[in-house]
Formats: sequence, structure tokens, C-alpha cells
Amino acid sequence: MTVIAALLHQGAAWMAADRLAVFEEYDLGYACKQPKIIRVGYALAGFAGSSALVHNALVAVDKAASDDVDSLLAALRAELCADDMLDLEGIIATREVLVRFVGDLIPLALCGDVAACGSGGPLALGSLSTTNNAMAPELRLMAAMAAAERWCPAVGGGYDVLCVEAAL
Repeated sequence: MTVIAALLHQGAAWMAADRLAVFEEYDLGYACKQPKIIRVGYALAGFAGSSALVHNALVAVDKAASDDVDSLLAALRAELCADDMLDLEGIIATREVLVRFVGDLIPLALCGDVAACGSGGPLALGSLSTTNNAMAPELRLMAAMAAAERWCPAVGGGYDVLCVEAAL
């Protein structure tokens, strides 16, 4: 019950997430203080699911041995129980690649330059796919968040945006 959106732009990775908390299935809460996205070294990770599950996933990736995709997924597998993993979906972004995963933490696919997940994910992905690449990446992400919030009642509460800058 959220939206996570990510994009690659000129060698940098960008990710945004809403802040609406979900306490129980379909029980929408208020804007939470804890974000749904995190920066781990030169990677970004964002998760959609219940508030407790997202919190556990953020703590798990923060303990990862390194900031590559395989290490982050291994940290999630080590910390989360199998039943929890079934209700989790997310995106891991590095400066080179976006990877979207669901369920058993097996990556669905490399996503190209844009990716989104969560209940508002399809709306955000549509927005990211149709906005002009010349726009600033944070503006593209804000447009995607606004589109998801407009049409999905489970999205809202403000937004967080993180970036991993391009290598020099």
C-alpha cells in the first residue's frame, strides 16, 4: 500500500517513496516518520508492504556486507522469514542498474531506466515512462508520485527523495 519509484539519469540513481503508513491490511494511517527508502553506500533500496515489514527490510539492508544488488538481497533473505518475504516488494537501484523484486526476493527483471512498485506503482511507472527525459529527475519523480496519489487512495502523506550521484 504505497509507491516506490526509481530512475537512472546521467549516471545517477534516484528513488522516491510516499509516507502513508499501513497498519493492517487496508487500514490506512497517517504520514509516518520512518521512510520507506534508504541509501546503503552507492545503492538505494525501497520497499512496499506493511509498516513493520518495511521497517524490518530497511534494517536488514542497512546491515548488508556491501552495496551491490546481490549483497542487499542476501541481507534481506538472512533477516526476513519466508512468510514475510511473500508480502514484500521493492526496488534496488545502483548507478548502473534498477532491479525490481517481489515475493521470494528473486529479481523480476532489470528494469531499464525507470521502475516502480507498490499499489501506486503502475501509475507512477506510466508517469515516469511518458515524462520528458530532459526534465530534472526529481521533478519526474514528483510527477510520478502525484499521479499515483491522484488515482490510488493508498498513496500519500508526503514524499522522500534520495539520490546516488554519478561517479566522477
